[in-house]
Parts: sequence; structure tokens; C-alpha cells
Amino acid sequence: MRAVAGEVVYVLSRPAAGWNETEATRLFIAGNNRLASKFSYDGNMRKLLAGQQRLAETLVKRLSLLVETQLL
Repeated sequence: MRAVAGEVVYVLSRPAAGWNETEATRLFIAGNNRLASKFSYDGNMRKLLAGQQRLAETLVKRLSLLVETQLL
């Protein structure tokens, strides 16, 4: 999977042992629910986006995923 942010491309590769979909789903739902309850009503989009970035970084670490960054 590739995601482009400005001039940086993030490449997420499938782990050798395969995806742990159950754990990924559990972590994402829990983290997203925390973000939604914390930021959805104050209208601060910058804080919400920063929280989503931290959630993605947490998922990558907890699931031992390999992420490569490339410049465009």
C-alpha cells in the first residue's frame, strides 16, 4: 500500500507472517474511538489529524509492519 503526503510516499509492505487483521481492527477501532470522542466536537482539525497520524504510527509499531519512506 502506498500513501502520498506532500512530497513523501509511505510504502507499507505485507509482513512475512501475513497480516494480523483481528489485532489491526481492534487497535484501529479503539484508537479511532478515542480520537473521535476527544476531537470531534471542538472543531480542531489540526489536532485530530495529528492524533490520526499518531494512531497510524502506533499501529505500525504494534503490528511490526515495515514502512518505507520515499521522496517524490
